[in-house]
Amino acid sequence: MELFLYNPRTFNALPSLNEAQKKLRVNQHALEELGRVIGNHGLQSDVGIALLHRHVELQNGERLVEFVDPIARRCEVRPCGQDTLGIPHLFGLLDGVWQPVEFVTANIGPEVVNRIERVLGNSDFLTEFAATLTKLQVTDTFGISIAHGRESLVNPEEILLESTLGRMSILEPAFRSDEQVSYSTPTIWRTDGKTCTTACVCQAVKDHPHVSHGK
Repeated sequence: MELFLYNPRTFNALPSLNEAQKKLRVNQHALEELGRVIGNHGLQSDVGIALLHRHVELQNGERLVEFVDPIARRCEVRPCGQDTLGIPHLFGLLDGVWQPVEFVTANIGPEVVNRIERVLGNSDFLTEFAATLTKLQVTDTFGISIAHGRESLVNPEEILLESTLGRMSILEPAFRSDEQVSYSTPTIWRTDGKTCTTACVCQAVKDHPHVSHGK
């Protein structure tokens, strides 16, 4: 399975959160079958299903990079130049090839780096997941998110809540029972190989000139 280099135009071509939410309503049935593919390869701890969407418009030479702070239990995701070292963790099957769309800082530790390299080196999994996306006609809706440190920020009764303002997104733990979680859009799912569970949700910030989440 071919893996292409990053291009910011690829990210900018992703749907806004509002558009992705509409795709999710139509294609949510695909989650369980995609989860079974992850389970078939024993990657339940390594790979999640991602709702493909964009946060902001990127300029030439920019990429979206995530900074995980386990002490503060918080992530920041913002556009950075190519001089910011990072490794891709989120991929979409775009134009028939796996393309990276989001990155995480390279100082996340050897365990995460090894996990990402191990998943990207698993051609059998990438090929089967790609074939399943294509069969279900959801290549424009779902991709893969490789576990990269943010997963350890939450307790079992919590979920990651993402908010975007300006050109930065913040991810912080919130109780699953919180009202703001209930009206946010699921964007990452984890699986045990049979059932998919929401791991991250995004809330739109309306009427802000630089936010594509709610547009």
